[in-house]
Amino acid sequence: IYDIENHVPDLHKRYKDKEVVFINICVDSNEKEWKNALAKYQLDGINLIAEGWAKNPVCKMYNISGIPHYILIDKNGKIANNNAPLAYELNNKSDNNPIDQLLK
Repeated sequence: IYDIENHVPDLHKRYKDKEVVFINICVDSNEKEWKNALAKYQLDGINLIAEGWAKNPVCKMYNISGIPHYILIDKNGKIANNNAPLAYELNNKSDNNPIDQLLK
């Protein structure tokens, strides 16, 4: 929630007009809690739910053991980083920002 409130909005704004798609997958709530959170935090991007946390196939397939967890996928659909930096780090405007590197 801290990332969603403090870093994700700036990250989404930064890449709004770029070839970047944000997919948010909630794994730790039920559908009602998830819908309430979507309304409360006004999350941009594609929002999905995969109930069941660690038992859910999404978490198993992508080896997700904690949240938040960021994955970067390149333009060809290949996983570029299965354990990408957190949102505040991805907002970094340095030359080695992983999202900017993938956009080159």
